[in-house]
Amino acid sequence: MVIMMKVILESTNDVFGIKFWGIRVYEDEKVFSTYNVRLSEMKQLEVAKTLRSGKRVVKWLNTDEGQQWLKERIKTPSYTQLGAFL
Repeated sequence: MVIMMKVILESTNDVFGIKFWGIRVYEDEKVFSTYNVRLSEMKQLEVAKTLRSGKRVVKWLNTDEGQQWLKERIKTPSYTQLGAFL
């Protein structure tokens, strides 16, 4: 049985030039955790070009490819004063 995570967009942020989205991750209909995803990371993966692409990012994170990326990154998030970044 494959457990799929569901991702929703919580916020769009630009703090001192650090651009990122706040996402909430659900697993089995329960909140798993909240994370931040950098715009620069999504640009590298060619998923998004600007912060206005939040819906596209969430749509991609809910695909098989996005789920695989998410599960790999959740293992080792980097923690900052702004929260946990994937």
